[in-house]
Amino acid sequence: MKAIILAAGRGSRMQGMTDDKPKCLTSLAGKTLLDWQLSTLNAMGIDHIAVVRGYLAEHLQSKRFLPLDNPRWHETNMVVTLTCASSWLQNDTCIVSYADIVYHAAHIKKLIQATGDIVLTYDRLWA
Repeated sequence: MKAIILAAGRGSRMQGMTDDKPKCLTSLAGKTLLDWQLSTLNAMGIDHIAVVRGYLAEHLQSKRFLPLDNPRWHETNMVVTLTCASSWLQNDTCIVSYADIVYHAAHIKKLIQATGDIVLTYDRLWA
């Protein structure tokens, strides 16, 4: 199993916090949002991870993931960003995640255990 993290957008609603870094590099409880995701995915045995970059792409470099790019990030949406990783979507089960969320390993476990062709997890208590 592998994962794609969609991290191309600027995060304009977080203006001020994202002027000099991608939204996923915002800190939460001492770690970046991206680090939280990578750690959770790794804890569930997922270490083949791609991050689709766009805004300030040069800030997203790591041996923990394969960097892919959406060169048109400023004029496209998440669907186009996902297509930039189309080669990763083939031939293996893949988890797709937005880069600006944090989730527990239990959510990944539920995705791994699910049997459908396309499955998703969500938090019923989120408001």
